[in-house]
Amino acid sequence: MAPAGLTGRAIVLLDGSASMEATDVAPSRFEAARREARGLIDGLGSSDEMTIILVDGSPRALTPLTANRADLYAALDQARTSLAPANWSAALSLAGALRTPSTNLVIIGDGANSDDLKAQAEPAQFRPVGGAGSNIAISTLALRQTVRGASALARVTNHGNQEATVLLSLRAGSINGAPTTLLDARDLKIAAGQSAQWTVNGIDPGVAFVRASIDRVTPAGSNVLPIDDEAWAVNAAPEPRRALLLSRGNRFLEQALGALPNLQVTRAISLPIDLAQPFDLIVVDGISATLPARSHALFVNPIADTPVFSLGAVFSATGFVDAAQHPTLLAVAWRSINVLDARRVAGPGWLLPVVNAQGGPLMLAGESPAAEGRIPEFERLAILPFDLRRSDLPLQIAFPVLIANTVAWLAPLRGLDVPISARPGEALALPAGATVVNPAGARQTVDARGYGSTELPGLYSYSLGAATGLFAVNFLDARESAIAPDPEVKARADGTATDTNGAQVQLAQREIWPFLAALALVALMVEWWIYQRGMPAWRRRSGSKSG
Repeated sequence: MAPAGLTGRAIVLLDGSASMEATDVAPSRFEAARREARGLIDGLGSSDEMTIILVDGSPRALTPLTANRADLYAALDQARTSLAPANWSAALSLAGALRTPSTNLVIIGDGANSDDLKAQAEPAQFRPVGGAGSNIAISTLALRQTVRGASALARVTNHGNQEATVLLSLRAGSINGAPTTLLDARDLKIAAGQSAQWTVNGIDPGVAFVRASIDRVTPAGSNVLPIDDEAWAVNAAPEPRRALLLSRGNRFLEQALGALPNLQVTRAISLPIDLAQPFDLIVVDGISATLPARSHALFVNPIADTPVFSLGAVFSATGFVDAAQHPTLLAVAWRSINVLDARRVAGPGWLLPVVNAQGGPLMLAGESPAAEGRIPEFERLAILPFDLRRSDLPLQIAFPVLIANTVAWLAPLRGLDVPISARPGEALALPAGATVVNPAGARQTVDARGYGSTELPGLYSYSLGAATGLFAVNFLDARESAIAPDPEVKARADGTATDTNGAQVQLAQREIWPFLAALALVALMVEWWIYQRGMPAWRRRSGSKSG
């Protein structure tokens, strides 16, 4: 056996999983693996060919089989690690499709979390990188609401072989991007192979998220994988909306609005002077009021003209004609509703009839189009042009449904139906048109395929119209955080020797039978030649003796 060398064809499987970012080998295991791969490229002969397969969650060949060293070096320089676990089964299948009986298969990696490698039967060289693999990881972070405020639970796991002390800190933040606030910090002493958890109670229930971070580990060298030292938990409770009800008293409206979750209702008979914190929705019931620009408003029984619409004559031909397909009418059966009389309403083209009766609309709704240089009086507007008490609408099951639909359309929740936590690389079903800002500050507009650019761990923000929210991408993978190399994978290598310095030297099996056959042929030819040169003299000596 000789020190490893490659001749002919070679397939190199390069481990690109998260554990390869460990720093127990300077500057990282992955850089050490790339140095090893460069050495293999350096040793290629002029007719030798190689391809490199990067093994992460989706293994792929970085180059075809090629003898061009420049292409191999360039592909190796562009290779990056992924936070997804290495899919060795797929990588070996890909290598098998390219392999011939004389192809060398070389695996460069740390041997961590490599169960598929232990099961593979094809002969291969395994070139290990990485040391013992001591690591501390945040394995759980959860945030939930309690009667005493929000509560955060953090769990930290020691994947090393010695006790360690960890300084863990918890910080809270808001959705507006302001600096986080330190909630608490604590030293956790964690035995080898064990976990410790810590709960912080009494957190402001309005926080947008909580961030946990490992700030210090003792002894030094006990934590060599930085990627699992942070985690984020997003507050699942949506931010409440604020509604202003301008009315002299309408129990039906008050009860319907008060029953809606995450809607804080303030009742008044005139517009408050202080609107430093604008309302998400204003409901005007039988009162004359001038609302602030860009309002989202519902007018019930309007009694005065506004800059946007004007009132006409009263009509009593209120028999149902038709209803439009509109979000406010979802699951509302208007045909059974009776209205005594209503007022005709004239407005701009964007204010459309939603429910039509014989004498005119019984409900109108619309969204003001954006106009450059003009601030609209209403961004969204809905009108019920009749007195609720002159109808049986409040007595119908359709009434709370109609109010809920109308509030949801006028003042949608500031979040979308998006999971608050995702794994790296996981695609999320965000609606087309939404804007997402990743932890690095890069913006992306979501298309019909959803959002899949979740490679970076951290906090992501999204927005679509008035709806805004957060979700976290966390590297909380106990298997990948356990970065100690598997000794069984090393043991399954073709062979391992030790040099005079005690360092491992991988051995390669070379095909030497052609050389042995050539030597045997040479020996046979020499013997034949000696035999042929010696035969005539032997015969002459034999003939003289017989005479």
